[in-house]
Amino acid sequence: MNVSGTSISIEMIIYGILNALFNLAAGYVSNRTKTRFGRRIPYILFGSLPFGVLFFFLFNPPSGSTTMLLIYFFTRSSSI
Repeated sequence: MNVSGTSISIEMIIYGILNALFNLAAGYVSNRTKTRFGRRIPYILFGSLPFGVLFFFLFNPPSGSTTMLLIYFFTRSSSI
């Protein structure tokens, strides 16, 4: 399967913008979280299962259409 360089470039620009916004939002929420376990421990505990699933898919790309590969690349780069 061939994915055009233009598609991947546009996707990486979109990823960079979204990543900057999500990092700001995550920092804002995490700094204002108050639990008996601390500010960040709940996010680490509850985020480990989705992270494990995404880590599995990191090494198992889909063998489908070009659209599926673009979705795979976008979610893969978002999870790192």
